[in-house]
Amino acid sequence: MKRAFYLLTFAAIALGVVACGDNDTGDDINIPQTTGQSVEDDSAANYVTPSPGEMFAELEETTPDVDWKNYIVQTEKSGYDDDRVIALNLGNRLNNIFLSVLAKDRDAFAKLSDVAQDLALQIHVSEPLIARKDHMKDLVRRDKWDEVRRVMDEMYVDIMREVKRKENIGVLTEVGAWMSGLKSVSQALSENYNSFGTKIFYQPEVVDYYITEVNNLEEYSKDNPIVKQIIEDLVKIKEIMPKDADERISREDVRKLYELSSNVVEQILAG
Repeated sequence: MKRAFYLLTFAAIALGVVACGDNDTGDDINIPQTTGQSVEDDSAANYVTPSPGEMFAELEETTPDVDWKNYIVQTEKSGYDDDRVIALNLGNRLNNIFLSVLAKDRDAFAKLSDVAQDLALQIHVSEPLIARKDHMKDLVRRDKWDEVRRVMDEMYVDIMREVKRKENIGVLTEVGAWMSGLKSVSQALSENYNSFGTKIFYQPEVVDYYITEVNNLEEYSKDNPIVKQIIEDLVKIKEIMPKDADERISREDVRKLYELSSNVVEQILAG
């Protein structure tokens, strides 16, 4: 499977473990191949979409002067009473933890990681986070940010392994992270526009994966108003994104992506 830098999800680090290029480990897997990795077997149920760290690393290559601290959404709310909303919010907080590491913001990292743990506990996927949180906090205190990036990326994959075992909430955690990452990247790029940077939005396999997986959720999950909005907006987002790897989109289209993703993120945070 090919592992490349394209987007988006979750939010935020030029991760030291991310390779600049393609690592070919076999292309016989019938799941999206633009980014991400499969875990444990070759089924779509075990496909892990790219971490926010990969997305932000790609954008750093083309837009290095972004001050990521301006794009952290820091909220301490964790009291949601719906597993679907909790999963979406866990993804959102993970994205913002990535951003806090990019920004080297100790306070934001500490607060966001505590909230993420609270959310993960509620849907019983906390072990990967708890196992690493104290270690990461120690690394942050010692300004070992490159190491934090590495641990964060590993933790993200492990959390996604866990949520994939929870029917109906796995893809919602991923899409919550992805929407939050899309919001962060599109906002940053609309305010620091360069056409070359918009190549990050070319990831048709990832968007198709989300459209398919969210539409395949049980009616209980799809009946949630936020999930309904996500289903509608994923189609709109796909229409705006580049249609081939050489296409660049306008600042106006980047702003449209920001408006769509920002609206969804606001709904996720409100619950």
